[in-house]
Amino acid sequence: MDFTKIIVLLTLLNFVCSADPDKGYLLLNGSIPNKGCYNLPGNTQCPSNLINYKVFGLGYADNFSTLNLKSVDLMIMSLKFFKEVTPACEDAVREYACSNTFARCEKDDSQTLGAVVTFNVTHTSQACAKVKKSCPLPVQAATINNCTTIMGNFTDLIYCVDIPNIPGDICSKSNYKHPKAIADFYPTVMSHFKDTFTRFASIFGSSDPQCKKKFLDVNCELLRGPICSTNMMLRMYTTTQQQCEKTVNKCVPSVIPNLQPYLLEMCKLFPDGNIAKMVPLPRPDTSNDSL
Repeated sequence: MDFTKIIVLLTLLNFVCSADPDKGYLLLNGSIPNKGCYNLPGNTQCPSNLINYKVFGLGYADNFSTLNLKSVDLMIMSLKFFKEVTPACEDAVREYACSNTFARCEKDDSQTLGAVVTFNVTHTSQACAKVKKSCPLPVQAATINNCTTIMGNFTDLIYCVDIPNIPGDICSKSNYKHPKAIADFYPTVMSHFKDTFTRFASIFGSSDPQCKKKFLDVNCELLRGPICSTNMMLRMYTTTQQQCEKTVNKCVPSVIPNLQPYLLEMCKLFPDGNIAKMVPLPRPDTSNDSL
């Protein structure tokens, strides 16, 4: 998954884990043969004036581009939680999110991916500067992290590494590997999340005393991104859209304007339990003890 998802996770989400601790729900399958360069499907999130080039895809046999578009959509939706967001601010955030999510793809059979895939770092940086100029400081903090989370290398989304150890990390250590791009941005995002957790921890419904703990656990999992298979071809989570929706409805008060609808949309970032294939989780690296 692209890093944009990480930024919007600074708000609430909660879901329950898979009943089978040895299997996960398949999110993306990078081993299918028809990956390459494709036109972005028609959409309202990143129109053709912003993305006028081919993007990397998996033949749309899975939901690679759909997930990325949903990530952009969630960043735009998150602006509803802030005051004094002008059309210029929204346009700047959209331009930044689209540029930082969709890299240009050019067919090249000599490459491992069958293509050369590059992010336009200059354009993304310029869009980030527009956000700084047009948006209130709280919006900047929730979306661009002072321009420190700009994607540079597409292969960082493909290669998987351990999540780094961070002093004061409030999340338990993952025993799995996760996309390098997410791991690289983890220290920055975790710093913001610690403050966010403190602010939001008191809003959960009192019907379930475990909601606060679930909030922390699930956000930590999402901040880390999907689990990588041993060969780095598969991405998986241990929850489904339906499980996510059930817990959001139970734990998040509906009286807070826009929050439940936003989180229910965020649930769509997870595999659809009605159709997702269950795959074995990789063997955990038990040498990574929890902090």
